[in-house]
Amino acid sequence: MAGYGDPDWFEIWGPGITTFAPPLAEMGARAAEILLDLINGNHPAASVHRIPGELRLRGTLAQADPGHKPGQAASASGR
Repeated sequence: MAGYGDPDWFEIWGPGITTFAPPLAEMGARAAEILLDLINGNHPAASVHRIPGELRLRGTLAQADPGHKPGQAASASGR
């Protein structure tokens, strides 16, 4: 199981939930820059803005079973 965002309880719940933590402050700052450009009459071409986040690995990850085939249900033992 994995999540998006990183609320405090992800770290303390059970084994801890693995998550992707986006850089919210950077995302907000970039969005504000784009908005101000639009307000000021600048209309840049559509573009992709990549702002790297952080993958926080916690206890909800397990090592994959090398014998497991995609689409096959896992056994009760987790393998």
